[in-house]
Amino acid sequence: MYTENEIQKGCFMKKQLITSALLYINGEPHIGHMTGCLLPADAFARYCRLNGEETLFIGGTDEHGTAIEIASQKAGKSYRDYCDELFLNHKKIYEDWHISFDQLGRTSDEKNHLLVQEVFKSVEKAGFIEEKSIKQMYAIDENRFLSDRYIEGTCPYCGAEDARGDQCEACTKLLDPTDLINPYSKNTGSRNLEIRETKHLYLKLASLQNELEKWIDKKNWNKLTKSIAQKWLKEGLQDRCITRDLEWGVQVPKEGYENKVFYVWFDAPFGYISITQKWAEKNNQDWEKWWKKDDVNYTQFMAKDNVPFHTVFFPATEIASQQNFHLVDTVNGLNYLNFENKKISKSKGIGVFASQASEEFPIDTWRYYLISHAPESTDANFSFEEFIQVINKDLNDVFGNFVMRVMKFYISKWGSISPKSPFLDAEIIGKLTPLIKQYHENFQSLHLRKMCEILREIWTLGNEYIAEKEPWAMYKKSPEEAKKVIETSLKLIGLFAILAEPIIPESAHKIQKMVTEEKLLLPKEDLEKWFQSWVFKNEFEIPEQIFQKIDLKRLSELKEKYGG
Repeated sequence: MYTENEIQKGCFMKKQLITSALLYINGEPHIGHMTGCLLPADAFARYCRLNGEETLFIGGTDEHGTAIEIASQKAGKSYRDYCDELFLNHKKIYEDWHISFDQLGRTSDEKNHLLVQEVFKSVEKAGFIEEKSIKQMYAIDENRFLSDRYIEGTCPYCGAEDARGDQCEACTKLLDPTDLINPYSKNTGSRNLEIRETKHLYLKLASLQNELEKWIDKKNWNKLTKSIAQKWLKEGLQDRCITRDLEWGVQVPKEGYENKVFYVWFDAPFGYISITQKWAEKNNQDWEKWWKKDDVNYTQFMAKDNVPFHTVFFPATEIASQQNFHLVDTVNGLNYLNFENKKISKSKGIGVFASQASEEFPIDTWRYYLISHAPESTDANFSFEEFIQVINKDLNDVFGNFVMRVMKFYISKWGSISPKSPFLDAEIIGKLTPLIKQYHENFQSLHLRKMCEILREIWTLGNEYIAEKEPWAMYKKSPEEAKKVIETSLKLIGLFAILAEPIIPESAHKIQKMVTEEKLLLPKEDLEKWFQSWVFKNEFEIPEQIFQKIDLKRLSELKEKYGG
């Protein structure tokens, strides 16, 4: 994340490259995925655009690997057809959740295959690839070598069951299939395995450790991200196998490896670059200005299980390729989101999945709650009771109530014609100015929970302003004085909407259009000047209720429906 010093030095005068973790295509995103990477990334991208920054927001689906092979075989479909179908599901979910990708792509795209093969050749030429004869699990019943993710067992480090052959999700420790206790084939459940010798290619990570240490040491990442990266380095980097015995993936361009593909973590991160290439081709742009230049701030968003690969493995490969890729500036790693104190699980029916959310409540309510409760410092817990309380209080009682009171009062007293020379109360501007500064600082430092607290404080200030001035009482004695208060309040509606747009874009757009047709950017230092830079629309209309209160009676129904 960016320090105050870095912000003052002008890092927000550079181009903003933003990526959200490429979610694995085999499975529907749930609210944990949304809060762990997609929503924070989208909010930040929207903020950067509204702050006047040249911004590119890249996302996509990770489509290779063992899980796809197994699932597509069970579904009786080809790998390509299976992924095509799932991609459309992901695409619709991202659209429904208002994720504003500039380009949504796929790691199975030919551009990514060609890029990864080119990178591999460069890494090999630079001397960072080594061929090794290794002992690998062979499934006798299946008559084949098993890729690491085809094997599960007990983690030798923490004892967690169902640890994968490449990594234990419980303790994040990297593994080899031969490390597992009581391993079995994920495909068949058979333990009829034996170890045989075969050849694979390795990335010489150990030889890159010193360079990675120097690079990581300079980074001002959040505590979670930095600790995970340093844990890997402290334990000592080990050369990592980058080939697998699979059919579906990026083919290895090397003689003798015709029947192998690249390890998914070798090919997937380069999807960020190949998806940018796709965007650049479509928009007649140069992709290298985002990936091979210094005037870029590159920010990644992901949950903590992805952090090791984005802080060590991916940058190590970029460095080894010697292709002058712009390495990530900020890795915003986030903790996990649990659901009613349980781990989200589709098989057990625990948790709300992305396609279910809009069936219950408008997406903006989910966005607001999840971003304002992002698991930044520790694992967080979603509870419907807190969700209902937060939405009813913050969006309905504070923000929505202010908008409806001001609009209805103005129209009832002065009609639909908007004021042409709106008055601005200097006192409220003075109170708002330091809060706007804090809003920017927390957004730019990726402290989104704190930013939402500031946003709530700003909305509350509007309600306190009209409660103190009492324009409805003032109107009886001096309609002109009451109108000045309401004119200021109408301007505040536009301010509150633009500040809320990165978080609740659909609702914010509706609210902003109540008072102005202009396309606004975020205010910066001079708030009064910002207010004077736009004018009201010609006529106002009595708005429909923007937010709806959630009946607490629904609590038991919702907990039962999604609680497993």
